[in-house]
Amino acid sequence: MKKAKAYLYILKTLNDAIDRSMRRLEKIRAEMFGMSGMDYSKDRVQVSPEDRLSAAMAEYVDLDAEINRMIDGYVDLKREVYGRISGMENRTHREILFRRFINGQSVPFTAKLMKRSERWVYRKQSEALRAFETQYLVE
Repeated sequence: MKKAKAYLYILKTLNDAIDRSMRRLEKIRAEMFGMSGMDYSKDRVQVSPEDRLSAAMAEYVDLDAEINRMIDGYVDLKREVYGRISGMENRTHREILFRRFINGQSVPFTAKLMKRSERWVYRKQSEALRAFETQYLVE
């Protein structure tokens, strides 16, 4: 069961990593457009704004490319996980795994939508994870 849960949580982990990277990208963008001009009131020599802008732009482009690769991997993995869950026989197991791992719904929210108790959802999720692991992850 631990293997199945870890495998299915990869989607959430990857999605969280994409979100963090996108926030970093927005921060870089804001810094690039928020850079001020030359400050002539200071006596010391500093790196020119053009150098900082070039470095920020290079970081932005690299991070944007990395995010695109991460999104491609996420979409491929989600398609694979979706297909595997769809291939499960038990409809209740499929529904719980879709809600919890594809849609990212919490146990209380899932229980409310399914008009069941949270305990029931936890129990069925455990059953579904065992079935998933038996069907797909045991070699």
